[in-house]
Amino acid sequence: MKFLIFRTDRVGDFLLTSILINSIKKNFKKAEIHVVASSKNYNFIKNSSLIDKVYLFPIKEINNIFNFIKILRNTIFDYVVVADGKDRSIFFS
Repeated sequence: MKFLIFRTDRVGDFLLTSILINSIKKNFKKAEIHVVASSKNYNFIKNSSLIDKVYLFPIKEINNIFNFIKILRNTIFDYVVVADGKDRSIFFS
C-alpha cells in the first residue's frame, strides 16, 4: 500500500505529520510512504527512517514542474494526503 504525503513547508510542520506517518506504519505493516518536500525540509525528511522516498517540490522552472508531474504519474498511490493544505499541493495531488 503506497501513501503520498505533501509536506511542502518547514521542518516543524513535518514533525507534526510524523505522528500520522508513524501511525500508518504501525497499522499497515507493508506501507510505503512517499513525501513531497520543500527545499526547507527535504534533507531532514530524506534522513527520516519512516520515509521510503522523498520528492523535492519543484519551484519556478517549467521543465522541473513537468518532470515532477511525470514522476508522480508513473507511480500508483493508494492514498494521497495533502498535509500542508497548500493550493499547489492540492493541484498536484
